[in-house]
Amino acid sequence: MPTPKRASKGGMEQEGKVKKPKEDMSIDDISMEEPKKVIDPQDLYAIEDKIASELGTTVMTDRLKESTSVLREILEKFIAGETRSIDMRNATMSSIQVRRYSRLIYYANAMKKKEVTEKMETVESKYMQLQNQSSEVGHLQKEIQRCLQYPSNDEQIPLVPLEEFYEKAKSEISKPEITKLDEHQQKVARLNFEREERKHLMNTLNELEFRRSVLASDINKKESRIKSLKPKMDAVVKSARSLEEALGMKVSSSSDRRSPSFHLLPPQLSVLYIQAEAYKQLIEDTLVTVSVGGDTSEANRLKEKREEEGEDNTDMEGIEEGGLDGDEDSQDEKECRGSGRLEKKRSILLRPHPIYLSIEIACIDECKVRMKLQYLPELGISVLKWKIRASNVPNFGSLKSSSMMDDLFSGDDGLLCPNAIGAAKLNQLKVNFSSLSKSIGRPYRFVQKLTGSHEEESGSELSEELERVMGAVRERVKTRVEMALSLTEMEKGRLDQLLEREGLSIIEGVTLKRINTITDEEFIAKLPHSTCELLKKKEFEPFVHLSFILTTQNGEMRVFCALWSDFPSSSILTSFSFERDGETMTEENSEELKEMQCLLREDWAADEKKDAIVCLVKELMQVAGKMGGGKEEKME
Repeated sequence: MPTPKRASKGGMEQEGKVKKPKEDMSIDDISMEEPKKVIDPQDLYAIEDKIASELGTTVMTDRLKESTSVLREILEKFIAGETRSIDMRNATMSSIQVRRYSRLIYYANAMKKKEVTEKMETVESKYMQLQNQSSEVGHLQKEIQRCLQYPSNDEQIPLVPLEEFYEKAKSEISKPEITKLDEHQQKVARLNFEREERKHLMNTLNELEFRRSVLASDINKKESRIKSLKPKMDAVVKSARSLEEALGMKVSSSSDRRSPSFHLLPPQLSVLYIQAEAYKQLIEDTLVTVSVGGDTSEANRLKEKREEEGEDNTDMEGIEEGGLDGDEDSQDEKECRGSGRLEKKRSILLRPHPIYLSIEIACIDECKVRMKLQYLPELGISVLKWKIRASNVPNFGSLKSSSMMDDLFSGDDGLLCPNAIGAAKLNQLKVNFSSLSKSIGRPYRFVQKLTGSHEEESGSELSEELERVMGAVRERVKTRVEMALSLTEMEKGRLDQLLEREGLSIIEGVTLKRINTITDEEFIAKLPHSTCELLKKKEFEPFVHLSFILTTQNGEMRVFCALWSDFPSSSILTSFSFERDGETMTEENSEELKEMQCLLREDWAADEKKDAIVCLVKELMQVAGKMGGGKEEKME
């Protein structure tokens, strides 16, 4: 607030001409009676301003109160009529002082307001500066945070685990005495190690690419040589036909009977196709049917792509890291990220050749086994899927057909990839064939031997191997069919006739009350803990679970039995419980029952000339007879 202005005699133009009052001049020095000198108003105002600032509001207020109290006393005397005692000079001086101090207080307040206003303006200016600085600090902090959170390229590089780094890296790179104490130096050392590893892998890749191109060139030369032999072979065949006609031989060319898709088969399956056709002619096995199926358009596209890439000396298989679709899949793979990329790699790795080979084998009682063989180029192996049709055999559906080919030959379960490179790829992607058997099949070792996908130590010819596989499949189906028929007869209560047919003695006092197949869940629920542990140790799942109830003269025995795919060659898993006089005995509370159960598990062996399931029931009846007092009646 500006200081109140006072009127001057000569206006604003005379302000510069006004003489400054002497510093020792004050209003009290001016005599009220007869002023010696007329003071200029501007000097008077300057004196009063100085006095107002020097005295202070408190002093001037006190003096104003004193002058006011003097005037009050004079007025009281005047009202009371005591005019003689009134000192007019004192009254006049008090009035002047009241007016003077009021004016001084007003001027002092005006100066204080001006000072306060100036201070407020300063404070507001400082406050605005503070707000600006705070805003700037907040902005800088955000920028710093963004810089700290900015992802660096090195953070996106996947590094080997820390333990593996210190284990594999050279001491010149790892520098454990420094890096274990300094995270930054540790990060730098790991990046250097990653760079060296990638350089080494790149050199290896370049070397392998060079070797592959050399092999591709060699293969192309051999293919062109083979193609040049075809006209010569056709000429030989043509000349041989005239000889056949002259000798009166009606021999049709096997190539005339081949499927139109034969030339699209991968080499591994085409070899098996030729061997199967030769097997049919030599053995005169009319119950075997060989056919070729699949997507011919996709196979033609793949073949054309391979030929184009073969001419360019690129990839002899026409398969980049993307799989059968070459560059397309490679580009797709680059675009995939995260879990989608892994799924893409899995599907590419497990993608079969579009053309497959089908072999149908007719077995006992009009049962037919259809074997579908496919080749997986990325893994370099052949896989087998199968389907069994046995509509005329009762109870056959209760036997799991999914395990028909398991352990067809000893130790061949088809769960591991026989190709070392393919197995490494599957391990990296955490894929196993136990969960893929329904979708693509299993890579059994006998399948690799038939197709030539994997070298075996045995030197047997493919024809002998094919005959051996045919015999094993038919024998496996025969065993399953006989088991299904025997179970049906037992369910109808014809056990005695079966025992008599197989030349086995009957156990007196022991009767087979009931026999039926049960599910996996029901079987596990009936087992004691110790037997469950034995079941978990088995590599394969049983193909059937059986439940028996045998009655004796003084009790009843319940038996739960699990049979594996190679039954009756393999051991069996049983669980006994015997009820007698209201007491239940199990392997956990009866040493006698436990001993008999262990003997049956370990020493089980069926007569090859007899029905295995009937022999098993006979063994169980003997155990029940020992526990319940039965006697064996010998056959005449």
